[in-house]
Amino acid sequence: MSCNFRNFITCGHTGITSRSYDGRQLTQIKWPGMQNEMLNVKTVTMAEDMVALIDQTERNLIRVFDTHNGRLLQEEAAGSEVLQVALAQNDMMGPTERQLAYIDKSLDLFLAIIKRQGKVEGTKRLGSATLSILWHAEAPVLATIRETKVRIYYYPQVLFVDETLLDHTVDEKEIG
Repeated sequence: MSCNFRNFITCGHTGITSRSYDGRQLTQIKWPGMQNEMLNVKTVTMAEDMVALIDQTERNLIRVFDTHNGRLLQEEAAGSEVLQVALAQNDMMGPTERQLAYIDKSLDLFLAIIKRQGKVEGTKRLGSATLSILWHAEAPVLATIRETKVRIYYYPQVLFVDETLLDHTVDEKEIG
């Protein structure tokens, strides 16, 4: 199960169901070959307007769906198998864009900008040796666990503006 401030999703025999907190079903998400038993908190992520998940048959494919009508917005093909996906929970980039972070099999961290019309604006490598990722609930801040350190990206989308500024927007602390 995944949730945000306005709705939540559940995974069952019939697919992924998006519901409002008053229990009303918003949409049903499913496609041929979907295997619900393979879905978990690392393979499915949700924001107010989108659900992103790792395809179970093609593990290098990330599918992005609209939470209101269940329509497939985008399929993002990664270079290798994807282990974890995370959608930014806020719309600081505007109502037409959302950030998607994901970790691949070689533990590289990538950031993609997804347009509401379904087009991926771009994907860039953000880091390496990343074990886990989590977006802040109210700000476009990304927390990661890398080896024995917690790394916070305060403005990860600067990667699409000027890559040389990325190091000025990062804080890293040793765990333990």
